[in-house]
Amino acid sequence: MTLTAREPLESFEKSVKQDFIKQQLPTIGANLRKLSESGIPIGVGPDTGVPGSFPGIAVHREMELMVQSGVNPARVLVAATRTAAEYLGQRSLGTVEPGKIADLIVVAGNPLEDIRSTRNIETVIKAGQVINREKLLAEIMNA
Repeated sequence: MTLTAREPLESFEKSVKQDFIKQQLPTIGANLRKLSESGIPIGVGPDTGVPGSFPGIAVHREMELMVQSGVNPARVLVAATRTAAEYLGQRSLGTVEPGKIADLIVVAGNPLEDIRSTRNIETVIKAGQVINREKLLAEIMNA
């Protein structure tokens, strides 16, 4: 499974009441857009443990839906980083500044032009150290 694969999200989407969800999305999107336009802080971070909310994948889909609702991609990225860290009381996270923990992802493409670029992760940096993703995946698969 990768961030660009449709599974397991596609199976989940088939199992839920798609008609109901499709009816609700315009209202949810309009409300979110109004909140954003009014300057009220918005955050990104789907609940874990909710059926269909797959950690790692769901946050990218949430950002895509926010942009589709009319929220500016820059605002969505701030919601996923700075605002989320502030909400959790994590002052050492959320922005790139001296003295903060260097947790970053480097993506191919420009998420300000296409928010789906956040799925194109090229490099992961955790606490200032580049993570060998292939080695990590191999360790997980062999555990």
